[in-house]
Amino acid sequence: MYDNDNCNTNITTVTTMEIDAIFLANSTEVQRGLLYVLGGGWTRTWALPGVEYPFEKSLSTSVLIRVGWNETNQDHTFELSTRDDDEQPIAELVKGGFKVGKPVDLTQGASQLVALSGEQTVKLPKPGIYHVVISIDGTEMKRIDFEALEKRPTGT
Repeated sequence: MYDNDNCNTNITTVTTMEIDAIFLANSTEVQRGLLYVLGGGWTRTWALPGVEYPFEKSLSTSVLIRVGWNETNQDHTFELSTRDDDEQPIAELVKGGFKVGKPVDLTQGASQLVALSGEQTVKLPKPGIYHVVISIDGTEMKRIDFEALEKRPTGT
């Protein structure tokens, strides 16, 4: 028997949208739904010889979003931000939107991938750990870190 008076009214809606991948690269672009990457997967950076902190760096972020069956045919928004350890932005926010339809031959319940690519120029004020954050529909979905080093490591 179900008792309406004692039911939990703080039910959390389970999202059917997930981040399959997020990573940094030297260059990325999306064409016809596919992600093209050059120099992808780095986690450390440093100033070029003769350049000191603070310095600017071009940053390309790639994101693969898995959109569940129930999230299709709806408008969604995303925000890509880059922050320091105090959660202060170090680059302009990358914002956008997407909507995934349901192809007629898509198996009921199947999910689909959306590829996103965001370019930013970040100003790195000092060596340290920085964060790239992807939010969808106002909810933080995932964050990754990268390290800005004092100088180029020996042997690289």
